[in-house]
Amino acid sequence: MTRAPLAALLALSALVSGTLVGALPGLPAHAAAASPARAAAARTQPAPSQVTVTIATVRPAAPQAGQHVVLTGTVHNAGETTFTSTQVLLRLSRDRLEDRAEVQRVVENPDYRRGVRYEIAAELPTTKLLSGATLPFRLDISLDELGLTDPGVYVVGVEVRAVGSDGTRAILAADRTFVPWLVNGQRRVRVALLWPLVARPEVLPGGTLLDDALERQLLPGGRLRGLLTVGSAQRGPLTWVVDPGLLAALTRMAGGYDIRRSGVAPARVAGRAAGSAPDTVAGTAADAARDMLSLLRRAGRGGGERVVLPFADPDVTGLSRQGAAGTAVLRASVTRARQVAGAASTVLGWPYGGALDERTLSLLRVTAGPALVRASSASGGTASGGTASAAATPAGPAVRDGGTVVVRTDGALAAAYAGAGGSRASAAGATQVRQRLLAVTALAAQADPGATGPTGASEPPPMVLAPPRSWRPTLRMARSVLAAWAGSPWVRPVPLSQLLPAARAGAPPLSEDAPAALSARQQRAARAVGRGVDVFADLTDEDPPQLAPAADAAMSSWSTQWRGSAAAAAAFARASRSVVAGWTRQVSLITAERITLSGESARLPLTVANGLSVPVTVQVRARSTNADRLRITDVPQVTVAAGHKATVLVPARATTNGTVPVLVRLRTADGQVFGPERAFDVQSTDLGRVGWVVIAVAGTVLVATALLRTVRRVRGGAVGQR
Repeated sequence: MTRAPLAALLALSALVSGTLVGALPGLPAHAAAASPARAAAARTQPAPSQVTVTIATVRPAAPQAGQHVVLTGTVHNAGETTFTSTQVLLRLSRDRLEDRAEVQRVVENPDYRRGVRYEIAAELPTTKLLSGATLPFRLDISLDELGLTDPGVYVVGVEVRAVGSDGTRAILAADRTFVPWLVNGQRRVRVALLWPLVARPEVLPGGTLLDDALERQLLPGGRLRGLLTVGSAQRGPLTWVVDPGLLAALTRMAGGYDIRRSGVAPARVAGRAAGSAPDTVAGTAADAARDMLSLLRRAGRGGGERVVLPFADPDVTGLSRQGAAGTAVLRASVTRARQVAGAASTVLGWPYGGALDERTLSLLRVTAGPALVRASSASGGTASGGTASAAATPAGPAVRDGGTVVVRTDGALAAAYAGAGGSRASAAGATQVRQRLLAVTALAAQADPGATGPTGASEPPPMVLAPPRSWRPTLRMARSVLAAWAGSPWVRPVPLSQLLPAARAGAPPLSEDAPAALSARQQRAARAVGRGVDVFADLTDEDPPQLAPAADAAMSSWSTQWRGSAAAAAAFARASRSVVAGWTRQVSLITAERITLSGESARLPLTVANGLSVPVTVQVRARSTNADRLRITDVPQVTVAAGHKATVLVPARATTNGTVPVLVRLRTADGQVFGPERAFDVQSTDLGRVGWVVIAVAGTVLVATALLRTVRRVRGGAVGQR
């Protein structure tokens, strides 16, 4: 039905209630509060039912004087009962919200600011709500006519009433939202909006992708494609927060790439060409990767800026528990980030969930850039969507702790996104997030001045809004967030860098023991990958072409993005270790099965083969299994040219005859063991000593024989002369 004039609504209210509607103090005459029974009904919770009502759109989102507000949405009956005389009525709280803490109270408590039901009914195509049916509604209201006088944020909702099979009219469902009314731009709050672009690592040390998860995010309808497309169309000073690991992956994909066959669902393998290596298939999103890189190059224009995370978005809290090894990983991640994104890039530390403790803060100081920390937002929400305290908003979002600027992110956007829950993919979810964000910023703009702005005048405390780093908004929701930020008259959009110079000295908000993003098992796997890469790096005298991708994989193993993806994280770690171990195995030891000593001491010939493209320096360490019978002396390390072999002579001394097994292994120049342990037998005999005895005896016999012959000749001559 169409919205009736006020006079008709007053008459209708009188007829329905059976008495003349009395105007309560401060209420318009057509409010549904004419009798005690109706007043009680107005306070009654919706009866348990399978009927739901959803507000899908609010237009305009922030009405001004004289404008009507149009609410549209749907009523859905998931039950088996058919309802008649269905109505969708306005419910409004005429008390404006006083501060941001009330926003969360409204979200959490359906009785808070419940307001009054008005006999202003929405248009419905029919008043009969069949089982399984969905009815669209349209409610056109004028807040001016409802007696609102003070600019502010109000709670506006709808309530569904209908007659069930038992003939009684009941409240079946309700929904509500926030509407800023008459809020102008006389006071504006500076707001920086962070726009994260991060993804789970995919590139293995050999250049092959683990699976097709990143590929799917780049194609139409993919998460990253949507975020980048919507964000790049925004001409305001958006602050892009980019993982350089993603940039490196896109660059790798843009030139053509392969995916492990095991990482692609069988249904998606069909039609793909075979990859360049066994058990791989060719990737299909090279063009999409090039498009993404092109959009990223334009990101930051129009007054915006780009900051980067450490390479692969590492779990800095988990690394802070690893001692010097964790510091080395983060330092390498920061260096690699600047190699990929540019030497002048600002590297932003962002611990998981924004939780920061003393150990994590100490580690983040190596980034030489600002760090993000979740601060309880007076809007009622933390970065994880939890309840916030109603504490006063701090005077500014940034504090300086020594040389590190710690930026408190406001939890309003993250809490709104979390609150949308299952409706995130719908128009209702986008509207819910937008209206909640509008309410928070409008109330922030009305807060007491806490700082001096760029013009020298006092202004409300500035805000830094950050969604969850891996959020998955629909295009509609992403556009709604940007519109609420850039299109509100009370918001002055600014880049993050504009808020940092005002950082004052102080103590940042710290947790006692911040949680790590990765589980203990994932951290062990990441350490194992790092050890394998360290061995490979120590082995080579020059940096081989494989070292950079191997180091990238070691850093990627610590990525925050592995949280919630335990199987994929384990597969990445296993595959990375396997690839690096294969490269390391190209340096090998060649031995005979048996070596015979022809004396008490000799040198055992062992061969080191180097199949890499760079020289290597190794130690050969042999060990006798019976040192009493065979003693072996260590030899100096040896350098083997690329693609060559070298023979190492290991001194050995036998103390008795027999066979002694010997174990030999390779180590790096720093003493790290690698490769399999080889075994061979050393056979020792006394043949050398016996030989000298035989020679001596033979010599004696020879001399004696010669003398005897000489004597006989002399005697024979004497006899002849006689």
